[in-house]
Amino acid sequence: MTYQTLRSLIAEINQLEPTYTIFAREPFTGDSDAVVYDTAPSYTYPQEVIDSGLSYFLEVELAKDLIDGLLGPDADLDTRVARVIHYAIHDA
Repeated sequence: MTYQTLRSLIAEINQLEPTYTIFAREPFTGDSDAVVYDTAPSYTYPQEVIDSGLSYFLEVELAKDLIDGLLGPDADLDTRVARVIHYAIHDA
């Protein structure tokens, strides 16, 4: 499994498949290890993710909607990262 950071995944969110799910290492920060997996159609967590200690973060589609709907395309990366993490922790 190849990790990225949450920051790098959020930076490239528009290139990710909307049906995929983001998993990350807690506590969630921009520097947290993160991966993206296709959990559909069974909506189960891949064993590899479970074994690695990563936690559910958000669906890619939800993260995209959050960025596009609340922040807009001109929001800087730091703002996007902070808002998506805040949502994942407090509202998801």
